[in-house]
Amino acid sequence: MHVRQLSLAITATLALAACSQGGNGPGPTGQKIAFSVATKAVGAAPAPAFAIAATPETLAVGNDTIVFDTVQVLLRKVNLERSGATEDCENEQEGGNSGSGNVAPMMPTNGDDGHEDDCEEVAAGPIILPLPLSEGATHVFSVQVDTGTFSSVHFKIHPPTDDPADQALVAQHPEFVAISVRALGQFNGTAFSYTSDLTADQHMQFPSPISVTDATPVDLTIMVDLATWFKDQGGNLVDPASAAKGQPNEGLVTDNIKNSFHAFKDGDHDGEDDDHEGGGHD
Repeated sequence: MHVRQLSLAITATLALAACSQGGNGPGPTGQKIAFSVATKAVGAAPAPAFAIAATPETLAVGNDTIVFDTVQVLLRKVNLERSGATEDCENEQEGGNSGSGNVAPMMPTNGDDGHEDDCEEVAAGPIILPLPLSEGATHVFSVQVDTGTFSSVHFKIHPPTDDPADQALVAQHPEFVAISVRALGQFNGTAFSYTSDLTADQHMQFPSPISVTDATPVDLTIMVDLATWFKDQGGNLVDPASAAKGQPNEGLVTDNIKNSFHAFKDGDHDGEDDDHEGGGHD
């Protein structure tokens, strides 16, 4: 299956705690998975199509410059899929919160129920995920899951619905009424506020299956390639105003966002896949 890159970020101030085991500590049949988010690896060299200026949130191509001040994505359920699973975890998420309306906003569930289900639900939404704008991975929450080997992670980007949990989140963040993606910054010195009502099921296949044992916690990073969001096929930056609803670059940018995410094991939190760093990390 094609590996879809994935853009995802969660604010470090979210108070996320597992709710079915009374904490995040490992149980008799499970272990913790720590979720982090990143937009750039530590010490990453600039990609050929753009240069990274003095601040990591600044992208420059030719005479054009984008400065990102705030980037956020609204996320629904996060599910892990076991290797060799027979269920379709992505389809299980259809229908809003898929029965999670009784779960408080921004509260993860605990996947360790003593059974090795094909799909481990590790976080219920909605969750507003602010993307980090610096090097390396930022830890966002930890959950406990049953032991086993996992091949992929699934989640949905979606605007708020009339679900009670969604409406509770909107009451706290009215800027997210009817939108799922929000980016604030400047393009060539002019302020922009880009929003989108993007709805997308994200299925990220891990480069290598991730093994969860009783003995060792696992660190998982979701990398968002923010540098690709406002870029055309020739590698040039596009004005975010031209990507607003009904504008010429709307489809280009929403496709870029959907294709900007990937996930991998990242024990040293440097924003790079452990299995491709010359020996890896435990």
